[in-house]
Amino acid sequence: MKKIIALFLFGIFFVACADSKHGNDSTSASEVVLRVGTSADYPPFEFLDEKNQISGFDIELLNAISAKTGIKFDVQNIQFDGLIPALVSGKIDAAISGMSATEARRKSVDFSAPYFKTEHLFVSASGAGFKDKSSLDGKRVGAQVGTLQESFAKEIPGVVFVPFESTPMLFASLKAGKVDALVTDSSLGFEFINKSNGEINEFYSEPDGSDGFAIAFAKDKFKSEISKIDAAIKQIKESGEFEKIAKKYNLN
Repeated sequence: MKKIIALFLFGIFFVACADSKHGNDSTSASEVVLRVGTSADYPPFEFLDEKNQISGFDIELLNAISAKTGIKFDVQNIQFDGLIPALVSGKIDAAISGMSATEARRKSVDFSAPYFKTEHLFVSASGAGFKDKSSLDGKRVGAQVGTLQESFAKEIPGVVFVPFESTPMLFASLKAGKVDALVTDSSLGFEFINKSNGEINEFYSEPDGSDGFAIAFAKDKFKSEISKIDAAIKQIKESGEFEKIAKKYNLN
């Protein structure tokens, strides 16, 4: 009799523990917690604040999505070029980090609906005299590794490509004269330009060929969650909440 009761109690415990969804467990659940990677060196989209907490536009967007869907997000700081490998290996379930949705990336991951459009932005020291990318022949051009701008910069005829692990390092090297120009996302670039006291400036831009920034997900594992998140993004935009968050980070 004691054995029967013990087995019965164990069954109740097992059902209770199964009533939540964590990471890549795809069973139905009352609570969904997704492990989300972000590279917190990409202001104003994600950065470490004065309390060393991950903050920024993308984080506030996640909070707004969570309020709409009930999905919880456990955010981790991961270097940008490690985000897609982390998704593929199962270390994280999703990634939000100013990541552009491209056909090449869709081979490895799924994406939410795009939530922000951007361009390639070329930046140099003020007064450098560059007019467009054709004027960079023989010049040192930097970009952050793992970004669209990395592959784009490598294809510019005649340039000497210089890779950087992070965006702050990229802009610091431009100011120090270690590169002649850099290529970055336009929204990110203007954030650094506006804080440079006139030391640097943009001189050229063009479309980046992507669908825009979107949330990446481990492939073929979170179709239901993506659908809910897409609906939430639409609601957040239609309600004016998206514009309010964007204004807070000077992204209007």
